[in-house]
Amino acid sequence: MRRSIYRLKKPGRPSRLACAEEQSHEVEIASRPCEHNPDHHVPTTADEGRLRVLLDRPRVGDFVWVWGGGCLLPRPTLRILSQAGLTGFCTRPVIVTRVRGARKAPAPVLHELVVAGRAGEAPPESGIGVSYRCPACGYAEYTYFTDPAGLMDWEAWDGSDFFTIWPLPMFVFITERVAQALEENGLTNYELTRIEELDVDPLSVAAGLAPGAREYWNERVRHCTAGE
Repeated sequence: MRRSIYRLKKPGRPSRLACAEEQSHEVEIASRPCEHNPDHHVPTTADEGRLRVLLDRPRVGDFVWVWGGGCLLPRPTLRILSQAGLTGFCTRPVIVTRVRGARKAPAPVLHELVVAGRAGEAPPESGIGVSYRCPACGYAEYTYFTDPAGLMDWEAWDGSDFFTIWPLPMFVFITERVAQALEENGLTNYELTRIEELDVDPLSVAAGLAPGAREYWNERVRHCTAGE
């Protein structure tokens, strides 16, 4: 019997307190140019330092969504996930550089969610395939999925509650255990979509996927801490 799998993402109408769509972040990633194509930048390290964010308001929701991608966890949310015994995630500390409208109030403590669980590569029946691969540095581009029901390779899944499917490293997939923990604890400012019901966006299909070096995403896990 197949388990229910969801994508955890920013809600269509995020909480005003979280102001996810108003945040910005700066990350410097050490890289070297590809010998074959200077437009390809190959990361040399995944330890790019702490994520730096600007908050629009001093109060945040249960999940904080970073403009351009990424999810931050306030301390209470991280505690709930850890105490529930959920697997497949770790965290990195976040630096809040400024909070608009809060000169005296302390900045909230936030942690960057890093997904450590893996479910291999998306099967060909999902519509995903390599459309270009650089012979020198390995940079690759992929077609976008056209059948979300075919994304899950159950044999390749490591059983983690949080996991990603290559080449969708920014898609946070979760199990029913996570969904239940979020609901039972009354957490808000997130949205769940069943994997088979993911939207096949025509613009994304036309643009394809360029997730960067797979090694980079795997290395990021080695520079974070599990739980709290």
